[in-house]
Amino acid sequence: MGNHKRLAEAIIIVLLTLAVTVTVTSSLTTLAHGGSRYSISGQNESVEEFYNRYSRLNDVYTLLMQQYYKELDPDALLEGAINGMTATLNDPYTVYSTPEQMESLETERSGSYVGLGVEVSASSAGEITITRVFKNSPAEEAGLMKGDVISSADGLSLSAKTSDELTEAVSHIKGEEGTYVLLGVKRGEESFEVSVERRSVVDSHVERYMLDEGIGYVHLYSFFGDAVSAFDEALEYFKENQARAIVLDLRDNGGGLLDVCIELSDRLLPEGVILYIEDRAGERLYYRSHEDCVDLPLAVLINENSASASEVMAGAIQDRERGVLVGKTSYGKGVVQSEYRFPEDGAGFKLTTSAYYTPNGRSIHNVGLTPDVEVEDEITITEPGIALLPENDAQLKAAYDYLLKQLSINADGAQQEEPAPDALKDDAA
Repeated sequence: MGNHKRLAEAIIIVLLTLAVTVTVTSSLTTLAHGGSRYSISGQNESVEEFYNRYSRLNDVYTLLMQQYYKELDPDALLEGAINGMTATLNDPYTVYSTPEQMESLETERSGSYVGLGVEVSASSAGEITITRVFKNSPAEEAGLMKGDVISSADGLSLSAKTSDELTEAVSHIKGEEGTYVLLGVKRGEESFEVSVERRSVVDSHVERYMLDEGIGYVHLYSFFGDAVSAFDEALEYFKENQARAIVLDLRDNGGGLLDVCIELSDRLLPEGVILYIEDRAGERLYYRSHEDCVDLPLAVLINENSASASEVMAGAIQDRERGVLVGKTSYGKGVVQSEYRFPEDGAGFKLTTSAYYTPNGRSIHNVGLTPDVEVEDEITITEPGIALLPENDAQLKAAYDYLLKQLSINADGAQQEEPAPDALKDDAA
C-alpha cells in the first residue's frame, strides 16, 4: 500500500527534449486505496495477484540481502531493479533519476550554476565535443570554442558514448567555485591544455543581434529557463530596430518544455495547428496557434542536434509554409515524455507517453526534418572572440541570402514596399 500511495503523490510534467526537465504542470491521477482492487499499469489486480506478480522480485532481493558474500545497499538494489525495467524498453528517453541527479539537473536548467560555461555532447566515437560556449563565461575567457573536443580533465582521459558516460565525464570537469580544472583540448589537428576557473555562470537561453540590411538574428538554445521572456525581448528589440526579416537559429537546441514550445511557436505562426500528440490508445490532442503573430519573412537554421521541441517548432513552420529550413537534417525525436516527481525524496522518473506529429501529420521520429536549403558546412572561423557574421558561418549566410532575396522579390512585386515598424506583434497568448 505504501508504494502505491507514494506513486499516487508523484507529480507529472510534459517534456519535449533530449534531456530531463523540471516544472510542475499537473497532478497525477490518484490510485484507488479504499477497495480490494487497484489500477496498476492499466491492469486491475487483487492484492493477492499483485503480491504474486512481484513475489519473485522480493525473493531475489531477500536472497541477495541475506546470502550475498558482501554487504549490499538496499537502495542501490532498488535503483538497479528500476533501471532494469526501463532497460527492457530500449527507449533512451525513459529514465529514472536519483534525488542527487534531479537536484543537479534542476540547478543547470535554472540557468545559474557553478561551472565553466559550456555545453557538451557525446559522439558515437566517444568524443566529448563543446556545442556551445556561453557569453562572458570562464570558458570564453579561456579561449574555448564550439567544436573543441575535451579529451581530459586534470590528467584523466575522458570519453563518452552514452548519456550516463557523459554525465560521469562531466562530473570530473565540475567542481567547487573558485577552483581550476586543467583541460586537454583538441581543435582540428592541434592539441593543447588550458586551465579554466569554475565560477558562477548565468546562462540565457536566447541571444539576439541585428545583422546588416535589417535582418534580425535570434538564437534559441532551449525551451527552458528564461526562453519566453528573452524571446519576447528579442522580438521587441527587432521591432525597435525595424527588422525586415528574421533568422531563427535552432541549431544544437535539444528541446525543452512542451508549453514553452507552444507559446514561442505561437509568436511566429498564424492561427492553425502547431502539432498534435497521440497516445497508445489513439487519443489525439491538438495544440494550436492564435491569429496574431510576427509577420516577417523567416528562415530557420537546424542541424543534426536540433531535436524534439525545436523540431516541433521547425516542423510547424515548414508544414505551414511560414518560412524555410536551412542547414542539415535534424535529430529525429518524435516522442513526448512525462516526468514524475516523488516528493518524499525528490527522485524523478521520465517516460515516453505519446508520439507527436507535425501539422501535416508527419512523424519525424528517427527520421528528422529535411531542410528546404541544405548546407553542410557550419562555422568556418578558427579563432575565438570573432563577431557573428554571415561570412563566418555558411549556414547563416545561406539563410541571410535567402531572406535578402525574399525582401527583393517582395519589393519588386510591390507586396512589401517598406515594412511597417509595427510588423512585429508580440501579444500572442
